[in-house]
Amino acid sequence: MQTDHLTDLNVALNCVRKLRNQVRTVYFQLENGPEVDTQNDLTKDKEAQYVFDLQRSLGGVQAAVRDVEQFVSTLSAPLQLFQLGNVGQISLDENKESASLYVNTATWHRWADKVHEYAGIAWHILNQNSLKRSYFGGHSYAAQKRRRMQNLGFQANPQVDSSILNIGRNLPELSIDLSRPFGNSAVLQITIGRVIKAVVMLKGLMIEWVQIKSFTEDFSGEDGKLDIWTDSRYKVFRKVTEHANSAMLHFSSPIYPELGVKSFLVWLHHYTKLFCDPCKRCGRHLQNLLPPTWRDVRSMEPYHEECRL
Repeated sequence: MQTDHLTDLNVALNCVRKLRNQVRTVYFQLENGPEVDTQNDLTKDKEAQYVFDLQRSLGGVQAAVRDVEQFVSTLSAPLQLFQLGNVGQISLDENKESASLYVNTATWHRWADKVHEYAGIAWHILNQNSLKRSYFGGHSYAAQKRRRMQNLGFQANPQVDSSILNIGRNLPELSIDLSRPFGNSAVLQITIGRVIKAVVMLKGLMIEWVQIKSFTEDFSGEDGKLDIWTDSRYKVFRKVTEHANSAMLHFSSPIYPELGVKSFLVWLHHYTKLFCDPCKRCGRHLQNLLPPTWRDVRSMEPYHEECRL
């Protein structure tokens, strides 16, 4: 619509330009008059030719006026008129600094009108959908079927204890002692072979904290209570603790929490041969006086911290 309006406007401007050229030709002929022969004065033939040329130029002016009137009549008024009030008087200011102010103001008003128009269209479309996840409505069977699954990871479940103990029975050289010293939150004290002791704190079936120590260390504080915050005195197990917390975030699954705990325990079980398996990339047992402390979360293969990147 706007493109057609601009096309008609360009045609009308071309007709006005043509009219100006025709009028300029008429005035030029009137200014110069007929050609004068200084010896024989004016002849009737030259006068007739002059009158004929002048009449033809006037006919061109008349045709150009007719074209201008025709195309101007086809122009429609703009769809949006900017009511700028007294701001419209700025265009009459002779100061060069104020010359562009009116143009910029009109541009801003045009932009604001477009924003208003697009916002109205967007509101109409969103109002039809009502921000629902389904086009079938909120109470239909299809909408209920497509509804997001509920997060069950943090809910207390009486089957949590049996689920975790069943996972531990399927992993050799891994023993789990489950207790609840902090209320409803379960704490798993895990022993892997004669290499690692770990404490895993759960809320429901979601892992919230992991601490790794050596087999010779314990998690008892000075008062005899369970201490899950003190780091190991060995650097290698502090590194394993960092990797375990990274793996905890990787395997976290609020929708399938039991699967997340099982995957994490399977990953942790691969530290049975922490000091025996060489690095998969460099093939060495030690790098910077440390064994391969990282286990890949997919292949479970051992890597040094520097080699896994």
